[in-house]
Amino acid sequence: MSECVVQAINAIAPGFATGDLGGGFRVPTLEPFHIKQLILGKDGNLKVHLTDVNVYGSSNFKIDKLRVNVDDLRFDILLTLTKFDVYAKYKMNLNFFGSVVASDGLLHTLHTNSKAKVTMKANKYLKNGKEFIKFEPFSIKIKRGGFKIVEITNLFGGNKVLGEIVTTLLENSPENLSSNIYPQLEAELSSVFTSISNSIVEHASYDELFP
Repeated sequence: MSECVVQAINAIAPGFATGDLGGGFRVPTLEPFHIKQLILGKDGNLKVHLTDVNVYGSSNFKIDKLRVNVDDLRFDILLTLTKFDVYAKYKMNLNFFGSVVASDGLLHTLHTNSKAKVTMKANKYLKNGKEFIKFEPFSIKIKRGGFKIVEITNLFGGNKVLGEIVTTLLENSPENLSSNIYPQLEAELSSVFTSISNSIVEHASYDELFP
């Protein structure tokens, strides 16, 4: 059963980008995620304020492992987010030997092969004399994989020394990104995945889903 479910989800996953799963069946789209703002490195030498954050590619995932407990209606999933891109407007302040230097522009980062642990829990309810299921908000925890800065425009007016310092700080300070971007991404993925799953199961009874 688990293998069949994995194959089915992996097969329709590309359609999550647009929300079109084919045959006229639509679900909430995964692309792009929009996050209003993020603040990184509040207490360090580098402070970055990101606005208008858009995440593309979160539908590029593959399920590695699935464990199903039909009695408890619990699904534990391990998956890989193979590739996603983050685009944002940035404003940053760098404390450079006691002097604060400011910069603003556009930021593009690439994230590859991030691992995620997903827990899905559903509950039964009655409708028209039949049992149906509805999922609770998913629990999603992401472990960062590969990360690199693709582009930062107008970085300190093209000052190479300051640019290299900032790039090094951002690429080698995973706590800044993982402690800010990833919780937001987890919350957004939880919301959309929950909506998608409930859209899929709302028209099929429990007996039809688990014959």
